[in-house]
Amino acid sequence: GKPIVAGQSTYLGFSKIGKYLIDKSEGWFFRSDNLLTEPDPDKHVWQMLPEGDVGLRSPKGPIAEEQNLVALGDGSLYTVYRTVAGHPCHAYSRNGGKTWTPDAFATYAPGGRLIKHPRACPRLWKADNGKYLLWYHNHGGIDFTQRNPAWITGGVEKDGYIHWSQPEILLYDPDTDVRMSYPDLIEQDGHYWVSETQKTVARIHEID
Repeated sequence: GKPIVAGQSTYLGFSKIGKYLIDKSEGWFFRSDNLLTEPDPDKHVWQMLPEGDVGLRSPKGPIAEEQNLVALGDGSLYTVYRTVAGHPCHAYSRNGGKTWTPDAFATYAPGGRLIKHPRACPRLWKADNGKYLLWYHNHGGIDFTQRNPAWITGGVEKDGYIHWSQPEILLYDPDTDVRMSYPDLIEQDGHYWVSETQKTVARIHEID
């Protein structure tokens, strides 16, 4: 996971893998409250969250990994992560990552339609304007294939929850075997770029 800053704390998401090679996984986070203010690395304090012995899991299947994290305007945390159930999961924390809402598949709105996504990275970003973006593949596959095209949905906060728009195609390749994944967002001077890798090729695309 890519680190984020929320308030005075730094968070880093990661997955614990319970069986070689990549089977039986669950999500965890490291939190440091003094990384930004303490110049001596030996004095940095890290806490592993959530509290207890169980991380974030999927309601169906043994995979819950690649946790992406953003901070909401009210100080809550929101994460999205991949599964092998045809849907990504999402969760909210209202206490700095100590506890999270029950394991649940991501929906476009609270109680709304399920988001579809295969076993690939559902990438979550918070833009400078305070709105959110989610990269996903918009189909209910359960394996590593069919990562083309890439879809995007825009999110806004409402009463402490993110409400997602209808999806639009962001990128596609005429070769259906191309697998675009592991993207990131670069935002500068009103311009947006999205990076993605196809295992052997990496590209950066400027987006309108």
